Formats: sequence, structure tokens, C-alpha cells
Amino acid sequence: MQNKKIIKLFFFILTSMLLYYSLDCSATTTPVRHYLTYPISLKVNHIFDINTQNSTFKTMVSIEIKHPTLKPNPLDDIAFPDAYNKKLLSYTTDQLADGSYLSSGKYILTIGKHFDLSQYPFEKHKLSIVLENEKFGHNTRYLLSNNMSQHNKVIQKTALPSGWRLLSSKLNVSLYRFKNALLPNTTPDTWHSRLSYTLIIKRSDLRLFFLIFSTLYLAYFLNLYTLFLPLHQDFAILRNSLIVTSIFSYIGNYFVTSNLLINTLHFSLVDKIQTLVLLLMLATLIVTTIVTKKIEQNKLLFGTEKKVRQISCITSILLFIVGNYWALQGG
Repeated sequence: MQNKKIIKLFFFILTSMLLYYSLDCSATTTPVRHYLTYPISLKVNHIFDINTQNSTFKTMVSIEIKHPTLKPNPLDDIAFPDAYNKKLLSYTTDQLADGSYLSSGKYILTIGKHFDLSQYPFEKHKLSIVLENEKFGHNTRYLLSNNMSQHNKVIQKTALPSGWRLLSSKLNVSLYRFKNALLPNTTPDTWHSRLSYTLIIKRSDLRLFFLIFSTLYLAYFLNLYTLFLPLHQDFAILRNSLIVTSIFSYIGNYFVTSNLLINTLHFSLVDKIQTLVLLLMLATLIVTTIVTKKIEQNKLLFGTEKKVRQISCITSILLFIVGNYWALQGG
């Protein structure tokens, strides 16, 4: 009799565990239900004002949705969750020959984005444009139109700002789960449709590079030129003037780039080249100071001094070239 009670208790516990597990799984997996499917097409007309200081970029997008009835219009439920600001430029709804409707909307979006400026001004960025059904629980799922899925002409190269080029892009339609802390046992009603378009762009602007580094390279070459001057008193004034000018040129470049890279926490390309130039400038000053003292103490001949300056100059130029190449390669 005792054994029967133990067996019954065992089966009761086992059945309860299986039931709990099945309920838990149903709350964490994608709901299986019937969805109304609306073909949707997205076109990125223009990307502009990529503002690395404010961590935003702006884009103009066009959206088309085909729907069977005039009301409700699924375009009215479109939301852009990553956009700080949305401006509707145009909105039209036309009836097609088959009796369905085609709604079109054009928007300007300001989207937040954290920019990695470690390789500025040759950096790469991953931009995302996301749209979704704003009404949670609405039985709507967006599908790509046939033209878009086959040709993927979401963006043209001319849509990017000058100095940028498109590396790759990807379009994805999925169900997105809205996680609400107030609803620990998530129900199927918290799933909704999401379309995301991701593109990777790269800045290739040589003009910007020379604008940023022109004063820095000027500082280096002015400082380097002091190695070409003989180390006797007749050239002391010219040498000191070149050194002071190079220092001010370096400081000016530092303040300009600090304002450009205000949100950068990494040791960036600019920091690497600035550090390289600073070390080479200090090395030049140290060499000229030591050699000058040796000459004053009659411990170094002028002929030997010239060879020291030549070797120092060649070494500095080689280190400058190798250091710049290393920094540009992301070292």
C-alpha cells in the first residue's frame, strides 16, 4: 500500500514538471499564429549630415506598402525606434488595378549612432535603419516585395555623402520580441514585425586627411630642417625660430583634432601620428643639444658633427614613414 502511494506521488510530480516545462517553452518561443502579410519596399534616397560629434546621422527614406483594404492603413503604424526625430515629407495612397492599395511615404530621419573614430578619417561605420509596427500585438508581418528581394536596390552609390563609399548592405525582415519588465511571462501579443536595413560605409577622403595633418606634418618638417643647419652660433637664431614655430604648429594641430574627436575614448589614428611626431621632434632636439655641447667642449669635430646630423636625419625620416604606415594600417 505504501509503495502505491509513493508511485502515485512520483507520477504526480513528474506530470507537474512536464506541464510546467511545456508552459515555460510556450512563453519563450516565437508564437505560431496566422499573420496578415503586407509586401513592403524600402528605398534609401539619401544619407547626409553624418555628425560624429553629436553621434547622429540623417537619412531620407521612401517606404511603399501594399494592402488589401483602404482602412486600416499599415503605413500609419510605422515607427522608427532608433530615430530621434522623424519628419514626414509626403504621403499618398493609390488604388491599384486589382483593387488593392499602395501607400507611399517619404521621411527624413535623424538616427542615433555611436561612431568608432579610432581610424578617423579613414574609419568604417555600420549604420542601421529600422522600422517596425508600432502597435504591439497587431497581426501584421511585413514582407519584402519581389523586386527588392531579387535586386536589393535599396540604396544607390550616389545616395552617400562625398568622401564615403558603400562596402556592403543587408536587408532583413523578422519578428521582434518586445521585452517588458512588467510582463515577466511574455505573451504572443508582445511580438511585432521589424524590418532592418544595415549598411557598412567607409570614409575615403584624402583631402580631409591632408587638412587634418597638414599642420602636424609642417611641425615635423620644420623641426627636421634644423638637422640640416650647421651647429655653430651663426645659425642659432634661425634654428631656435624653426623649433618655436614647429612647437606652435604642433599645439595648434592638437587643439583642432581634440575638437573633432571629442567623443573618442580610444587611442586613435590621429593620436598615434601625433605621438610619433612628438617623439621624433623631441629626439631631434635631444640630438642637436648633445652635439652642440660636445662641440662647445671641443669633444666633437665639425666634420663628425655633420655625419651625426645626416644619420639622425635619415633615421628620423625612416621612422616617420614606417610609423605613418603602421598607423594607417590600423596598428
